[in-house]
Amino acid sequence: MIRFFSLVLLLWAVLPSAFSQQCTPQILQIETPVENGPTAVSLSLQDPNGFWEVEGLEISLGPNQTYWQETFCLWPGCYTAFLVGNVPLNETNFGVNVAGFGSEVSVVYGDATVLVEICMDDEVVTDCPEEIGYAVAEGCTGVFEIGSFVAGESVAWSFGDGSEPIVGGHFITHEFPGAGLYEVTAVFTSDNCPEGVELVTAIEVSDCGPMPDCELALVSSTMDGMWYFFEALGMPEDATYQWYYNDQPVEGATESTFEGGGDFNPYWWVCVEAVSANCPNGSEACFFNMGQDGCPEELAFEPIGDSGCAYLFSLQTDGAPAVQSTWFVDGLQVETNGGTAFDWAFESDGWHEVVVNYVSLGCPNGVVLTAEVEVEGCATEEPECGLQMEWGMPECNDFLIEAFDYPEGATLWWTLDGEPFDNGTHIVSLVIDDNECHEVVVGYETPDCPMWVSQSVQICPESCGPSCDLTIASESLADGIYLFTAVDNFTGEPVDGDLWWTFGVNGSAVGNPVTWTWGQDAPAVSEVCVWCSDVPEDLACTTFQPTEMGCEDIQLVLTAELAATAAIALEFYITADLMGYDLNPFYIYEALNLLDGVSGDTLTFCAPPACFELIMQPPNLPLEGVEELVLEAINGDLEAIAGVDLLASAWGAFAFGLAEDCLSSAPALGASPASPLAVFPNPAQDVVRFTTASDAPLRADVVVRDVQGQILHVHPAHPLSAPLSTADWPAGTYFLQVSGEDFATAVVRLIVMR
Repeated sequence: MIRFFSLVLLLWAVLPSAFSQQCTPQILQIETPVENGPTAVSLSLQDPNGFWEVEGLEISLGPNQTYWQETFCLWPGCYTAFLVGNVPLNETNFGVNVAGFGSEVSVVYGDATVLVEICMDDEVVTDCPEEIGYAVAEGCTGVFEIGSFVAGESVAWSFGDGSEPIVGGHFITHEFPGAGLYEVTAVFTSDNCPEGVELVTAIEVSDCGPMPDCELALVSSTMDGMWYFFEALGMPEDATYQWYYNDQPVEGATESTFEGGGDFNPYWWVCVEAVSANCPNGSEACFFNMGQDGCPEELAFEPIGDSGCAYLFSLQTDGAPAVQSTWFVDGLQVETNGGTAFDWAFESDGWHEVVVNYVSLGCPNGVVLTAEVEVEGCATEEPECGLQMEWGMPECNDFLIEAFDYPEGATLWWTLDGEPFDNGTHIVSLVIDDNECHEVVVGYETPDCPMWVSQSVQICPESCGPSCDLTIASESLADGIYLFTAVDNFTGEPVDGDLWWTFGVNGSAVGNPVTWTWGQDAPAVSEVCVWCSDVPEDLACTTFQPTEMGCEDIQLVLTAELAATAAIALEFYITADLMGYDLNPFYIYEALNLLDGVSGDTLTFCAPPACFELIMQPPNLPLEGVEELVLEAINGDLEAIAGVDLLASAWGAFAFGLAEDCLSSAPALGASPASPLAVFPNPAQDVVRFTTASDAPLRADVVVRDVQGQILHVHPAHPLSAPLSTADWPAGTYFLQVSGEDFATAVVRLIVMR
């Protein structure tokens, strides 16, 4: 469905100012008997200028609703409402009721249409004061008054002396800091003047100390013609200064004196601004090294081409860069540029006046020059039958379309997909509720442009937020490993954001896209579903036939040489990723144990062709008695694919891979030595603290996992000097994965007791 609206701002352009008139609430109510009345009515409302306030509004009536009403804010003038039912309307089956203020209403029943005319009077006016009625100074005290008290009055007074504005009533007094001329401003509002009005007056305070001299003089002297000494004179003692060189403020140049120059630069200038309490508007003076000698003395002109209409106007200057050239033709400003030339095509014969206001570095105070041109035999130009169109979408699928650059007086006609829908306006709004593209055409004909002139644009709706109209796409990354993507059917693009996925009874994942494998015990059929919101019905599902995951046996071997009888338990968990995606639900939590003397321990698991990361907890004994501690990953061909000497490397991450891109997706071997990290107390109850070897304040990302490796809490950029609350954690064993820029990843086991 598509709804049409003429832009409301068009109505403002033809109605009286809001400061003198207000719109009036008007209630339009329609009702129908249940037995034989219409069940659907179309409403269109036309304003006094022929524009549509509402067009084709569909109203449903029936057993559950026998009446409808809406309130409209109407300006003075007469409005016409057109009502058309799905059955002929008459006085027995259809009623119209209008209630408002100051309105005249007439209702006419036709053969099929009911016409309602509503005429609003224009007696609603505002009453705002026009001036500050009383303003006098007695010594340093100023007294001001705006008429007399009125209900709801509020006045914001500003006195032009640098003091803060004061909110008061219609009468107020104010102490000025000294003699001077002050501009006083009052913003007045009341119940009778709700929009407010700004009033300004000037007051001279003369019997309050001497009148300040706000005329700034700039004195300069030089020894070599390049380097100058400047002094600002004439301002009160409390004045503050700011010096400028070539219009750029000079940092720190805030005294009454300044030294500077232009070396060999032929054009430069120095200016100073000064402000004081009694001279709040300040004063300015400038020095130009070239004086005023570079001002042109004549505005020359000559014809261009053979039309007799076009002329080139030019200034003869000393070559100094122009600051601004403002050009006027027959009293109208037509162009502002920084050049010395200007061309113009006149539209008629006769005498024409061209004026330029020219300012440059060589003519800093500016000069005004005039040229009188007699135009004869100017050829008649062909009428301009132009038309341009622009469009935008301020809100989702609410399109705003504007036509411009068309002849004055032309009536524009609009069509949508070949059907007329509006005329007489240069801006229209369309709300598109379907998924189809539509063609909008605007055009006109005039006596000077008798051939139909038009422009067209195709507008298409867009997806404006998460859509639950989804399709699940899948691809195989490896044997039994799949990538699932939720695609928006409206745009054909993957949905942004984290979505919740379920894979039958085998588990769930979050993201988009996500990976999944059913392992080596894959079912024959599994249901894959994705949710795009918290609403249970907002989901898409598909039936999927997985295959078993391909893998090879990988051995993790821990060997050690112990100086004395001891035991080592190395706890760790393993995650995997493939092609940059975390492999779900792959996760291993295990321990390797070494006992008595020289011994080793091995963990064997079937690994898919992916990249693996092993996060380790440091062993459970002091390492001073350990002479060797090595961890290796060995593939199915009994070849070592990765290894690390744990006594010489960092605790935390150990990476190996069975895929080609693992060097980029998995952490590199031999990470930089870790900063020693510990937590206390351990076991903990309500709070845990971190200790490091560094005295510098450190921040780290803290990820809390349970013994199954599930993420329970995430604390990004946690300051390690601050405690971490465990008050809400159930009793049990946790693993804290701590990673930061200043140290390698570390994993600490924490026990929480209650």
